[in-house]
Amino acid sequence: MQFHESKIVCRSLDAALWFTKQYARLILELFLHPVELFASQQLAEALRIALANGILQADDLFLQDDALLARLQASHDPDIARHLAYLHPALQVVEDTTGTAKTASIKARLVDPPILQPDGCVVRCSELAPAIQTIQRAMRQKAIDGVSLKVITHS
Repeated sequence: MQFHESKIVCRSLDAALWFTKQYARLILELFLHPVELFASQQLAEALRIALANGILQADDLFLQDDALLARLQASHDPDIARHLAYLHPALQVVEDTTGTAKTASIKARLVDPPILQPDGCVVRCSELAPAIQTIQRAMRQKAIDGVSLKVITHS
């Protein structure tokens, strides 16, 4: 990677392909992992409730994670407690392909790095590698469809 006209660009198609595939792997294996998705949903809902009920203020969202979690727990709000009860290491969640489970909506996270060509032109990776377009279509469709989640164990 290098700077070109105030932008970060890849020096080769191989570097851009590697970066794009690693990014897609990160999204699929971490951000779209069923436990990660479900835990994020539960924490987000607990935060929404705390903000709506005045338990937290917007500035509290800038606290360190452990301090924010302590405030949520100290509230003794039963709705917040219900959501926080899911947040523990033994939580097991799987993707449910039967369509009967709750669907988590997700943000489309795509990357299409620019590549500096030998002639000085900059083109997107997807223009040179159709395989990237396939990866992007699959990730975009996953975001549109969402992910159906089923809790296996939570206590």
